[in-house]
Amino acid sequence: MSTGRRPGTRSTATIRASPAAAHVPGTGFPNLDRYRASRVAVYTDDYGERARSRAKNAALKAPAPGEPRVVVFGDSVTDVWRLDRFFPGKPYINRAIGGQTTSQMLVRFRQDVINLQPEVVVILAGTNDIAGSTGPMSNEDIETHFASLAEVAAVTGLRSCLRRYCP
Repeated sequence: MSTGRRPGTRSTATIRASPAAAHVPGTGFPNLDRYRASRVAVYTDDYGERARSRAKNAALKAPAPGEPRVVVFGDSVTDVWRLDRFFPGKPYINRAIGGQTTSQMLVRFRQDVINLQPEVVVILAGTNDIAGSTGPMSNEDIETHFASLAEVAAVTGLRSCLRRYCP
C-alpha cells in the first residue's frame, strides 16, 4: 500500500479546531454564554492571544538609558486605560487584553512584559478568572497565577505592582 510519500520522509498535519463544531458548556447566563462561544477560536488557535501585540512589540525600540518604562498588564479594566492621554510623553505601555484570565496572561508574560524591558510592571487582573471565562477557576488557582507572575517579574529584575479583585 502506497502512502504517496517517499520512503524515509515524514508527513505533517495541521489540526485546527472549528469554532462551529466546538461545544461550549452553558453557564446559565445567556450573555456570558454568547461571549464564551464567540471566543472559542481565540482559545483554540491562540490561547494567550500572543499574536495581538506581536507587531507592536517588534516595532518598539529598547528603552533609553534611565528611561522609566512601565508596562501595564491586565484584562479589560486595564485594556481601556488611555495611558497616552493620562500620561502624555511618559514611556508607559499598555499590554492588557480584555477578556483574559491570569492563566492566559502567564502565556504571554515574556513577550508582552519581560521582552519590553520595563522597570516596572503593573498587573491588574482577576475579573475573568472569577467569572470563569476560560472555565472554572478556584481562588487557589488565581493566587497561584498571581504568585507566578510576581516570581517571574522578580527573577528578571522587574518591580511589580499586583492588584486583583477580591473574589
